[in-house]
Amino acid sequence: MWTFLRSLFGLSPVRAKAPTRQGLPSADTPEKRQQTAATLLALRSGKQLIHFRDHYRHAFPAFHEDRRLLPREMAGRFAQQTFHVQAEIVPAYLFHPNGHVRQAAIEALSPGHLTAFTIIVLAARTNDWVEPVRERALARLLDLLPRAEPYVLESALPVLIRRSPSWRRYRVVNGVVSSLPESELLDQVFTVEEARSAAISMLSSLMAGPTTRIFRTLAKYRWIDPHLETLSLEARANGIRRAATAALLQGEVYWKRSPSPADFRLPGRPDPALEHRPLTIHPDIPRVFAAAARDRTASIRALAAEALIRLGPDAFPAETWEHLKAEKRPSVRSRMDFFRRKWIDDDLPDYLKDGG
Repeated sequence: MWTFLRSLFGLSPVRAKAPTRQGLPSADTPEKRQQTAATLLALRSGKQLIHFRDHYRHAFPAFHEDRRLLPREMAGRFAQQTFHVQAEIVPAYLFHPNGHVRQAAIEALSPGHLTAFTIIVLAARTNDWVEPVRERALARLLDLLPRAEPYVLESALPVLIRRSPSWRRYRVVNGVVSSLPESELLDQVFTVEEARSAAISMLSSLMAGPTTRIFRTLAKYRWIDPHLETLSLEARANGIRRAATAALLQGEVYWKRSPSPADFRLPGRPDPALEHRPLTIHPDIPRVFAAAARDRTASIRALAAEALIRLGPDAFPAETWEHLKAEKRPSVRSRMDFFRRKWIDDDLPDYLKDGG
């Protein structure tokens, strides 16, 4: 009515006032930004990385203001404005409930944001429920990994190796599930040379967690072979030293096959089969054997005893294994008893002679 009367008397119509908001409502005051930064710090430092879950987004209550006050399609533009002036809180917005904001946060990430926590969260965004977010997360992950500090990669890789098999959405492109082997997330991560170098350093220094399982996951990659001798001697985790030693003495390495997309459509949990491959190197077997026979860990000395059972007493100098005859640990003693019966006393049953 007022618009009609103003036009009747030749007055210009009242125009709607343009919105003056700049940035996201969840970051429009210093107090909100400080709270977001404090919550991010608490999540990053107060939780073990392996416990990361997507429900961390509920730790940021201010994000609900963005959903309530902004049209969904405008959230990305306001996020860009926020991140331009408040770069320090960008990683927190990887948990935002709006896909446009998450994608803007992914684009705004820089090498300065790369903590182990941020790398894991970015990798988890490859499992995002929004396909464009998944695509950009994977591209940014591969782009940023070479620029991460080595110690950051070493901290992030054990979690990424353990968690990524359960992230399957990145395989879905335009509604089609890719079954190509190279579509595995870890395969793509380890196209980055810096990630490979960090993986070797991580295997050398790792002590906690399922160390053998982590080694087995990496065993399918041929680039690990030149480092097996060093790992067999210097890795801090007994399980990694044992797995590397076994691979060298047996000439092959094995791992569990990653479940295919079809496996997850079957009832129950998938049961991955073991796969194996021959080594691509020619290790110094006598040196590896001598070190295994003197290793402080009984299960590794048992590997030396198994090599004697397979190859016989003349395969290695006697001075490198004679002490195993007096071994007291049951796992080693039982094998040395079998070795003696097979090669010294010759009293094994016929069906065991060839197979022992």
